[in-house]
Amino acid sequence: MGLFKPAWQSNNEAKALKAIEKITDQNIFIDIAKITNNNVVRMAAIEKLTDQNALVDFARNDNDRNIRIIAVSNLTDQSILADLVKNDKDRFVRIAAVNKLTDQTALYDIAKNGDFRYVCHIAIEKLTDQSIIADAAKYADNWPDLFERAYKKLTDQTLRQDVFKYRRRKIYEEVANITEQSLLIDMAKNHEDVWFRFIASEMISDSNQRQALFDELSKNCENEYVRIAAAERLTDKTIGQEIFIDMAKTHYNGFIRIAAAVALNDPSLLADVVLNIVKNDMDYVSRTKAVSYIDDQCILLEIARNDVSSSVYNTAMGKINDPSAIECIANDFIKSDANRSFVAKKIFNGEINW
Repeated sequence: MGLFKPAWQSNNEAKALKAIEKITDQNIFIDIAKITNNNVVRMAAIEKLTDQNALVDFARNDNDRNIRIIAVSNLTDQSILADLVKNDKDRFVRIAAVNKLTDQTALYDIAKNGDFRYVCHIAIEKLTDQSIIADAAKYADNWPDLFERAYKKLTDQTLRQDVFKYRRRKIYEEVANITEQSLLIDMAKNHEDVWFRFIASEMISDSNQRQALFDELSKNCENEYVRIAAAERLTDKTIGQEIFIDMAKTHYNGFIRIAAAVALNDPSLLADVVLNIVKNDMDYVSRTKAVSYIDDQCILLEIARNDVSSSVYNTAMGKINDPSAIECIANDFIKSDANRSFVAKKIFNGEINW
């Protein structure tokens, strides 16, 4: 390098960053990312790197998570991004990769077969083709709530009806030839699959017996989604309301609490439930789900600045309407939380739509 160090090797971080702003040579960005020990300077170099081969190397092999995430955010090859989503050992790298993924076939495959729930959720949310979303709703059984998430994204009413009928038909096919009511009652009470119990209950001809079975399922079933479905079919709406209120306020699972609050169609209760989940739930996936229901800008800003989970604070930042607030996060966290700062900067610049 000669007798004098280039400016980007300066021990003065601000001077090094200023020097990087003036560089255009991709090979120098690669050298900076490999040579310097200052991670803020390394991240600045990677952020300006467009050489796809170099980015793949950093994304797959760098020892620093933040460097890998930034490299992933600059990748364009959909097959490489899909491979990172499926096979990388770092969940945050996988999240970054799925957020860059646009290939509908790859997203569908991840939603259907993925082994990381939050990544599957993002994949479902990024599907845009209604027929593919419909297939995901039919076949994405790897996580219990994926059917609900995919089903809600369907706007085509014909496809919605087709999916709903398909899911019910899969079970009805198992019991379609059973006409003996005593057998159906036995199945409704004792089948090991609770959805079979629910479908069998629907097929009971005696309305009093059918309601008694729904009442039992709504109060005691171990599957909360079946409890909600059964409660919705109770003719005594007071009982159903009581069950929903209890689940919304006390259930340990944040997703179930939200689903129950939504079923009640009570905006005030839903607001209380999601705020409580954001503040107190240890599960970052539940907190992320809760943030999706929050529009209060002050609350979103507090979450964006204080939550420890990147999936939660990234979702919150994506819902903040004030660009200056996002810019403040980008500047305030540049040293203490480089990843939070980096995502805020990307959102501020319109490069990420979280």
